[in-house]
Amino acid sequence: MAPFRLYSVRINENNITTDNVTLISPRHSGGRQNEYSNYFSLIIGNNGTGKSRLLCSIAKLFKQIYKDKNSTKLFGSKANFNTVPNKVIALTNSLSDHFPLDSSF
Repeated sequence: MAPFRLYSVRINENNITTDNVTLISPRHSGGRQNEYSNYFSLIIGNNGTGKSRLLCSIAKLFKQIYKDKNSTKLFGSKANFNTVPNKVIALTNSLSDHFPLDSSF
């Protein structure tokens, strides 16, 4: 899966607005992995602050990009999509989270 960086995001009424999303193609040089290898993001916040909603919005965003690569559904955004992830994995232990249940991507 291609790593990505989400620099900032704002969610308003089921729309995701971001200033910059970059999907990064991992490159290898000399048999060594580059700076993007093993890249992790950490989302921290109190209960009810929207962590799961953010993850759900990101999963839905990639689902939409996969379904229609020619139509950008990001509002007021700069998107650099030279690659898209092969799959999105969203895990939850809460019955109230609503991640998309579509195995087509």
